[in-house]
Amino acid sequence: MLGWIDENSREQINWACDYLVKKHMLALTDSVYDKYHSADNKEKIELLSQKILEHAYHQNDAQRAQPLINQMKATWRKRSSRMARKSEMYDKVRERTIIISDDVWRVLELKAQSHKVTLSQMVEMLITQKQPEEQLDLIEHIESKNS
Repeated sequence: MLGWIDENSREQINWACDYLVKKHMLALTDSVYDKYHSADNKEKIELLSQKILEHAYHQNDAQRAQPLINQMKATWRKRSSRMARKSEMYDKVRERTIIISDDVWRVLELKAQSHKVTLSQMVEMLITQKQPEEQLDLIEHIESKNS
């Protein structure tokens, strides 16, 4: 059931346990949680799988187990991807959230596609490169929106 969890990765197994606790599928008082700390990695994964099935059963929906597992797997993938990006990046680079208009977003997407770069790379290009004529047009468009 949780075959995607690496038996040799204590970090991943502990993350899975924490995930189930946060999602209220595993309570700190559960006997499974007590067994978890004394079990080897393979047993830990089996205990977590058992807890997911019990949770789905108590929700009167045994079919719910697979979507829960898929969501858990997707969350782990996102976390792993984020961590990998952080380790590859310089200290001065980090994720940020910005709010921009739909019009500017569409322009940014088109520019990125035409240059075959990511949106982040396009933003950096627009800001850090010398301003060729087409980039000046975009900047003027953005400035006119802001005034």
